[in-house]
Amino acid sequence: MTRAREGGFTLVEMTIALTLISVVFVAILDVMWPVIQTQATIYRYQLVQSEALLALKAVKTETAQASYLIAPAPGSSSDDLRGCANYSAALGGAIDSSQPVRGFQICMDGASLYRYSGTVCPMALTVCGTGQPELLANKLTHETGQPSIFVRPANQNTVEIHYAATGTGTSQIIDTAFAVQSAAGTNQ
Repeated sequence: MTRAREGGFTLVEMTIALTLISVVFVAILDVMWPVIQTQATIYRYQLVQSEALLALKAVKTETAQASYLIAPAPGSSSDDLRGCANYSAALGGAIDSSQPVRGFQICMDGASLYRYSGTVCPMALTVCGTGQPELLANKLTHETGQPSIFVRPANQNTVEIHYAATGTGTSQIIDTAFAVQSAAGTNQ
C-alpha cells in the first residue's frame, strides 16, 4: 500500500527556508546598522542643541528686559545672574508705576540651569537648585577656559554667556553676549 503525499513542507524544506531568510535578514541589518547609528547620533545632537538654545533664549529674554543687574558685578563672572525688570535703584522702585517690578535669578547648580522669578527687587539670593525653580536645561558644563557661565565686562551694559551643552557623544558650545536694557542709567 502506497501512501499519498500530504500537503505541506518537510522539516528539511523548512530548515532551508529559515536559513535563507536568516542570511537575508543579517545582510539587510548589516547594511542598515550604520544608518540607524547615524540617525541616533543626529537625534542626540538635536536634543542637545535644542536644550542649549532654549536655555539661551531664557537668558536672552531676562537680560533684554532687565533694567537693573545685581550679579555678576561689573568686571566679574559668576554662575549666578540676578537682576530686575522695571526697577530703578535711584528711584527705589518701579520705573513705570503701571507695570510690576519683576526680579529674576538664573543660576547653575552642577549641570543644571535654573530660573527663579519674583515680584520684588532685589530678590533674596536663593541657593541654586532649592525650592521651586524652573529647570531651563540639563547637562551643561563650563566652556573650556571659562570659570563661570555668566561674565559681565566692566563699564558695559552686556552679559556674556559661556557654556557647553553635552550629550552622549556630542556637545553644543554657546558663547555669546546680550545687551542689557538701559533704563536711565539704573544698571549697576
